[in-house]
Amino acid sequence: MTGFTIELWLILQLLVETGLCVLFVYYICEAKNLRRATKLEKEKMKIVVDSLHQLIKKSEELDKQRKKALELCGKISGKSVVLKTRLDRGKAECEAMDSSASDYGKVAHLIAKGLSAKEISRKLGLPQGEVELAINLKRQ
Repeated sequence: MTGFTIELWLILQLLVETGLCVLFVYYICEAKNLRRATKLEKEKMKIVVDSLHQLIKKSEELDKQRKKALELCGKISGKSVVLKTRLDRGKAECEAMDSSASDYGKVAHLIAKGLSAKEISRKLGLPQGEVELAINLKRQ
């Protein structure tokens, strides 16, 4: 019976050692797979990080362009106010010139009818000196 227990003990030891060898080989294979996976993940992470750096650079460039655009909008807005003011002044001057030109045209027309400076002045609501000036200019 002692031989049976030793044989059993040897078989059991052989099974345990075989199991340990199988576990050791499995662990080595998993470690290699883990290294490969880690290496692939590192490469993927590097690609992601590089992409993020490029996006940050583009974002900074776009922010600079946005600031320039806002600055230009401010300048344009200021210039448009100045131009509108000048345009309004020009319109007012043109209207004044048109009304005075039409007044002088009326003076010339009434001179041609033979009215006196005093009559023209009353009729058009212009100062008599201005009417006399227009008459003198017309004669020259």
